[in-house]
Amino acid sequence: MICLLTLSANAQQGLKVDYFEGRNFDRFIGSRTETKLDLKWDRLGPLPNMGPSEFSARIKGLITVPVSGNYTFSVRVDDGFRLSIGGVKLFNTWQDNDHVSLRRKLYLEKDRYYAIEAEYYNGILEGELVLIWELPQNAPESLKRSWQGTVSANWFSQTIPLDRIRPKTEMIVIPEKKSELIVKNKAPIEAPVLQERKPISPPKKKEALVVKPKPAIKPVKLPKQVAVTKPKPRTTEATKSPIAPRPKPRVTVQNNPLPDSLIVLSQRTASRIGFVKSKAELLPASFPGLDSLAQKLNRYPFIQVEINGHTDYIGDSTNNAKLSFKRAQAVASYLIEKGIEESRLKVQGFGGKFPLSFVDTEAEHNRNRRVEIRLYR
Repeated sequence: MICLLTLSANAQQGLKVDYFEGRNFDRFIGSRTETKLDLKWDRLGPLPNMGPSEFSARIKGLITVPVSGNYTFSVRVDDGFRLSIGGVKLFNTWQDNDHVSLRRKLYLEKDRYYAIEAEYYNGILEGELVLIWELPQNAPESLKRSWQGTVSANWFSQTIPLDRIRPKTEMIVIPEKKSELIVKNKAPIEAPVLQERKPISPPKKKEALVVKPKPAIKPVKLPKQVAVTKPKPRTTEATKSPIAPRPKPRVTVQNNPLPDSLIVLSQRTASRIGFVKSKAELLPASFPGLDSLAQKLNRYPFIQVEINGHTDYIGDSTNNAKLSFKRAQAVASYLIEKGIEESRLKVQGFGGKFPLSFVDTEAEHNRNRRVEIRLYR
């Protein structure tokens, strides 16, 4: 049974479902558009010439949402099912299941179209697949009251409507074309102006002749030089005092900026740091980058290093904080072995307090599990 409940339908609304014989899409049988995906196979198959068992289906289409936010997708499946929305894999349970229930969250934006790609197979006996979304918490109360867990058919389509590809706001381009015609009318007005500018070119030659009296200006520079020589004895003492501190900021300016190559190296090294699952043990793939970073840091002893450990937000927050600190400490210990002084290293563990993504997928959780390396003076 597939149930992504929908109501009214029109020509483009709904999802296309292709049906095949066998569990692995062995032979194509036929297809149909489902505007109300509440399909249950008990004694009858999905098509007139098919049985209720040993078949598979591919579902494709587009989906929009009424409000931006985190949507909770729930699935109850018997047997195998996998689903991705907008390229994000939500479910992948390609095995014989007996009415298993799963839940996932995904952030979707209003007025955007997301591709739906799903596959399903039913083994022996009856099949079931129930797929429902729940509105995000920030949805208006009026919308929540009228929703009642169903999904209206107008949120599904097989192709993007033309009025969504070229929204009404883009129609403003039409008056802009009119304005271009006005510019063309102005073109003949600019033409005589260009003709008037042509006679202006000879006076430019006269200006070139004006360059000749410039040597008369040269003697004016002489009194300026004399004026400079007069105050010299008066400002010697005054000039000595500001000259003394000037070399100090020059030295700091040379040392203040961090080398770009070192910053890039630290970021690349941090992105390649990996650990054994649920442990603070560095993977061998992390060593080459840390070795290069240590060599660079030895060349710049004035640079301090901040090592911050992060985990995902799943599980106990206290355990996550401890694990993130131990992983950051493991990186620091490796750098110390390579000759970096311990006093230059600052180690911190934040657990799952600062995730890079809130999308509930394994790929996004891996992004949150990381070690960041920051350099400063």
